[in-house]
Amino acid sequence: MMGEAARQHPELVQMVHQAGHCVGNHSWDHRKFPALSRLERFDQMQKTELILQPYSRKLFRPPFGDQSIASRFDAFCLGLEVIGWSAHGYDWCEPDPYAMCDALMQRVFPGSIVLLHDRLCEQELHRCPSSRESIVINRAPMLKALELFLHQISGRYSLVTVPNLIQLGTPYRAFWFHKA
Repeated sequence: MMGEAARQHPELVQMVHQAGHCVGNHSWDHRKFPALSRLERFDQMQKTELILQPYSRKLFRPPFGDQSIASRFDAFCLGLEVIGWSAHGYDWCEPDPYAMCDALMQRVFPGSIVLLHDRLCEQELHRCPSSRESIVINRAPMLKALELFLHQISGRYSLVTVPNLIQLGTPYRAFWFHKA
């Protein structure tokens, strides 16, 4: 969860936790971490951790998945485990729920961590081949894709939280640092 949004909706943070989901840190306002100073990165992560208490599981997903050795070390210094993903449906720029579901189905395998967004930041639009402003506001296609995806994987996969996946020892791990 982003700290800025969690501060505005503390009841939602509590509801998510009470429903059995894992609450993790996704920065304060979704700025690219490698571009920030160390103090700015610490501020982003610490403020968010404070807002997410007592529900935070000390997990951190960097905005856009972008990190550097320094930003990863900063998360480590704050006791946060950095989590990425291995499957996504391009929900930040794909308007067709069936195409999103197909993309997920092609990428998911045992141990996958699936990336989908309940809300999109304006920066995500710049990552699309063609800017589609309505996708940021209208999350219905992503929700339909999720419904289709869950139906297709029913009985084939067990869904668990990230901490459970780590405890089971089965998460997919990949080389995370890309030299610019």
